[in-house]
Amino acid sequence: RIESENWEQHELAEAIARRLRLAPHALSWAGTKDRRAVSIRLFSYLGRPPEEDLGLPRVRLIEAYRAREGLSLGHHYGNTFAIRVDTEAPPGEALARYADVRAELEQLGGFPNLFGPQRFGEVRPITHEVGRALVHGDCERAVEIYLMENDAESSTPGSVARRAYAEHRDPARALREFPPAYRFERILLERLARGYPADRAL
Repeated sequence: RIESENWEQHELAEAIARRLRLAPHALSWAGTKDRRAVSIRLFSYLGRPPEEDLGLPRVRLIEAYRAREGLSLGHHYGNTFAIRVDTEAPPGEALARYADVRAELEQLGGFPNLFGPQRFGEVRPITHEVGRALVHGDCERAVEIYLMENDAESSTPGSVARRAYAEHRDPARALREFPPAYRFERILLERLARGYPADRAL
């Protein structure tokens, strides 16, 4: 169990794995925490628990212990939820609902939980589009959006690699074209290159 501040989940897991001399993807977890937060995270892996602090900036080891089984995504009660898409309510009604909720929160001394850019992507705001494809069960489209949706005017190495992949659709070749900094795209491409179907590659 770890307390961390301003760490992206996958980057933190890989940093911990390096400290423990484990494979990059050795750690597993039940749910993903936001980067911009002070959060408590629970990780599991096969091996001995660490005996001392991990020595990572803004990371504190709270406790380490053995367990009978490891964690996997969705492996906690707090991650059970239903998605309801309301297409019937007109915009005015939705705004009125929001105003009522906000007034109630202010009366109770709370505040509305608004979504920041981390929910949609800061450089390429496509996360909601990927999510829409997943909600519709279209994993292939989710992969296409994540790897190929682009700013047509951009000439960054990543944008060039996205345009090239949209043309040749060869994940092994794309691995040579995507710069190392595009870690999550490369992880997805590695799985596709191994022959994983889209739903397992994501």
